[in-house]
Amino acid sequence: MRWARRVGGHWHLDLRVQPNAARSEIVGPLGDQLKVRVAAPADNGKANRELVRYIAQLLGVDRASVRIVRGHHHRSKTVEVTGDAQKEREHPAQAEEKYRLGQSLGDVGPWEHGRVKK
Repeated sequence: MRWARRVGGHWHLDLRVQPNAARSEIVGPLGDQLKVRVAAPADNGKANRELVRYIAQLLGVDRASVRIVRGHHHRSKTVEVTGDAQKEREHPAQAEEKYRLGQSLGDVGPWEHGRVKK
């Protein structure tokens, strides 16, 4: 299950996005994707904007460092993350590794239970 992969100088994250959630949060692995709920409707790009904001906040990078490269109009998306190389190397890979070891996301710094308040 590989939802985070290094491509060139940045990360690609394969996500399954559920719009209209009560809050934005990481749910967990879903096959080869990471399921993410976003607190915005799938209307006029609102869910996409919230996804970008949320991922940027989780990883501690600027919003301009996060962009959707595939799946703008679908729930399955590929998000590209650039920015602080140290954070990029650690967080997505650490979260994936901890899941593979059966540990909770609560031990993974900014991914903490996937819940970051707006």
